Amino acid sequence: MARVGDPGYLLRLTDILQTRDPMDLPLEVAQELGITVAIPAELLLAKARRSAYNGAELKQLLIPNPAAGANWTVTVPPGKAWLVRSIFGVFAASATVIGRRAFVVATYPTDPAITVFRVDPGFGQLANQTVFYTYARGIADRQNSGDLFIQTPFPDVPLIPGSVLQSLVLNIQVGDDWTSITAAIEEFNY
Repeated sequence: MARVGDPGYLLRLTDILQTRDPMDLPLEVAQELGITVAIPAELLLAKARRSAYNGAELKQLLIPNPAAGANWTVTVPPGKAWLVRSIFGVFAASATVIGRRAFVVATYPTDPAITVFRVDPGFGQLANQTVFYTYARGIADRQNSGDLFIQTPFPDVPLIPGSVLQSLVLNIQVGDDWTSITAAIEEFNY
């Protein structure tokens, strides 16, 4: 065991003081110094997420519900890049008689007129109907279950900082509402 005054002691202490992430502290250093390192579970999970996904962190975003009659929108933060794994949302159409179609669109950061991708749900939605939408990687084909659940494949396209991800409902009406909008993403430093 290293002791104060041993040549390796200062090096080991320096290693500990310079370690920013407790998971990076070599276990043998802690054992030699008789240190018990208590690592919170959330740090263990964050480290596991980063290593399992090549440095990406898995996140669940809660996207704020927009005002009635508006589409939801979320922007990739500065210094980050996203791979969206899935999006879920509930869209309630008002009684105004006209069909709706709920796309998901990503636009380029410096020019919103440039579309990075557009996801077509493949099915429309009737007036006075509530539909649960799932857009996700790994869904083989568009599916519609009794006009209440629509599942749609999602592209594996990275979004750079400033990119805007949003819904685009054709024929959206003043009384229409998006709620319970969540996105599962892989977030990378950019």
